[in-house]
Amino acid sequence: GRNVYAENSEATLQQKAEVSYSVKKIKAANEINETSSFYDLGVTKGENKEIQAIIANSSNQPIYVKSQIFTAFTNENGTITYNAKPKSISKSLKFKLSDFATIEASDKRIEVPPHSEKTVTAFIDVPKDVPDGVMLGAWYFEKENQVVENKEEQGIGIANKYSYSLAIKV
Repeated sequence: GRNVYAENSEATLQQKAEVSYSVKKIKAANEINETSSFYDLGVTKGENKEIQAIIANSSNQPIYVKSQIFTAFTNENGTITYNAKPKSISKSLKFKLSDFATIEASDKRIEVPPHSEKTVTAFIDVPKDVPDGVMLGAWYFEKENQVVENKEEQGIGIANKYSYSLAIKV
């Protein structure tokens, strides 16, 4: 699948026409770097933090978007992955962002009417016994029922499916 990351929101006109929806971060209270394209959250042990995003539908039809929180991990190529669950997790990783970040129940699958926007909310409840450090993850969004377009380029089949990952640094 193809992922459209918040850090790279410059899509071509053709891609914008194909995607027909977008996701944008809303600046959270007391972010470390308020101009960052990702959630850059300074937190203390036991703190509760709320984050929000806006889903915009530019099409003539209502859409449904699913969202979930992922813990970032290093893939087999050595790069950080924000848009999937790892196949396995090391037992040494005692605290995972996906364990203490939850999405408002009504925002796990949200209907966005034509030519409108919806604000969605997630909560980060930092454990009281978490060690000092940094945790990475993402709030992942994918529109349901996307028409997967299979293209053949130089003998390789390519299927386009558009999603958004808003990185979270705690």
